Amino acid sequence: MIAVIQPSRPVGPVRPPCSKSQAHRALFCAYAAGGGQASLPDESADLRATKRVIDALETGSGGADCGASGSTLRFALPFALMTGRPFTFTGEERLFERPMDVYERLCARHGWQYDPAPGHLTVCGTMGAGQYDLGDCASSQFLTGMMLALGSLPERSTIRFDALPSAPYIGLTAHVMARFGCRPSLRERSVTVGGGYTPAAFTPEGDWSQAAVWAAMGALGGDVTLENMNDDSLQGDRIIVLRLKQMGADVDRHRFRGGVLRALDFDCTDCPDLAPVAAAVACFCEGETRILNAGRLRVKESDRAHALVTIINDLGGAAQDCGDCLLIRPIRPTGGETRSFGDHRIAMAAALIGCFAAGPVTLRGAEAVEKSYPAFWDHLSSLGVRVTLHED
Repeated sequence: MIAVIQPSRPVGPVRPPCSKSQAHRALFCAYAAGGGQASLPDESADLRATKRVIDALETGSGGADCGASGSTLRFALPFALMTGRPFTFTGEERLFERPMDVYERLCARHGWQYDPAPGHLTVCGTMGAGQYDLGDCASSQFLTGMMLALGSLPERSTIRFDALPSAPYIGLTAHVMARFGCRPSLRERSVTVGGGYTPAAFTPEGDWSQAAVWAAMGALGGDVTLENMNDDSLQGDRIIVLRLKQMGADVDRHRFRGGVLRALDFDCTDCPDLAPVAAAVACFCEGETRILNAGRLRVKESDRAHALVTIINDLGGAAQDCGDCLLIRPIRPTGGETRSFGDHRIAMAAALIGCFAAGPVTLRGAEAVEKSYPAFWDHLSSLGVRVTLHED
């Protein structure tokens, strides 16, 4: 699908979808509790993937399609290792190119089956309560998966780890688990879990990673009010509010207005999903912006470091890939044509640029937003942004 975004001033209220991070966790907790409910007012492709895998675990069908969802695969794999039966995960090939070394090492250490191939992965194990050492984790999702699965057992388990990026997500995992009666004990380099879950009802709050693009549109010169957002959220991406304030935006709780923003370096370590928004905003700031620790972006749904530099340059801006750092110069994009790289967050970053570029932006692969935010283009139009969609 092709989207054409005309330069427009976004104005009005918008209600971002429910937190995908909370929803994934709540679905697995409800499954492990043998009941309860995670109420999902809206569903993305990723959440449908998690539901498919949970259904396969419940029915013992032996496998399921994860689509392109890294959370689904990494959260479900430890549950599959507890069944004692082979389980085959399928999905898009890019999903299985993303790091899975933590689980590969774990299976090798315990003599469990770990059989990867393009487009699928088969595992089989007899994981029970005990002590597990994950070493360096390329993503907090590995630790979350182990916490969710081992938390379902009556006995206590201790999970040790070394380096852990995206640390705020572990606090989020512990919060959702606690809502289902399982309270992890968090320490600097270990987590102790166990005791099982109890059925509960859980409604995820609004998603700050998705809200960030709307907040940025307001801060760059629009007037956007976010609805259904939690000021006290444990979502790490809530930091976008503080960042935009520091850059000079006019922020009144959930209302974002602005105009001229000052450049501010952005570190990807704890909030990599905000990097596409930060890079898009940087095109319109006063001064150069560095996106630091950008190596984390290379193993997402796309090589996001490469994709961000490409779309900015395609659209007449100025960005440079410096390895672990992206450099964005303050040159207003002129508009033009680019592509999403099949990545939902790249598509949304391109839409953000399109609102404030000098000319229209044509985006190929606009359907990528279905992964996390199916209503994105409708919501963009509701803010008065002129968008046309048509088949490629």
